[in-house]
Amino acid sequence: MKKFASFWLIFGAFYSMATAHTTSVPPEVVVEGTISTPTTWTADKVWVIESAVYIETDLTIEAGTTVRFRSNASLNIGTNQFGSILAEGLTEKPILFTSAATSPSPGDWLYINLGQHNASSRTKFTHCTFEYGGGDDWGTVYVGNTAISMSSCTIRASKSVGLYLESGAKLKLYENNSISECGESAVVADL
Repeated sequence: MKKFASFWLIFGAFYSMATAHTTSVPPEVVVEGTISTPTTWTADKVWVIESAVYIETDLTIEAGTTVRFRSNASLNIGTNQFGSILAEGLTEKPILFTSAATSPSPGDWLYINLGQHNASSRTKFTHCTFEYGGGDDWGTVYVGNTAISMSSCTIRASKSVGLYLESGAKLKLYENNSISECGESAVVADL
């Protein structure tokens, strides 16, 4: 009986060590169409933008969340009617906007488009990384006739422009940001 109990103690210890370092992969949630009711994207899931998604309400993205974009996909906030995005990551839990491709490359997805109906009093990006976007001339982050706040963010590996500011665009707060590895300009200001 002692040998049997010892076996199970040793087996249990090895099993615990073997499984202690495994991490579960968060489930994917596919997003498409128009979102018109207030929504929060949580960090316990991976949010996959399938095509052009339109935000016509308040969208909140939690710290540590990953948002992946399929080929030619975009996130459009306040382009047709009221919408806002609050993406506040933390230093230790940034928000990632990236490609859904297995081997990502610049231009895999289009852009995040902040349109004229964007609620500029609420729209904010903090500790966010935007990578592998810029699949057209609008760049990875496009700011139309609206205002946004962006701090401690990184835009990298854009096929075209990193940050495109259209006529009428305003940066209410823009500090400690980094834009690199762009196929064209880091920033275009068409003001």
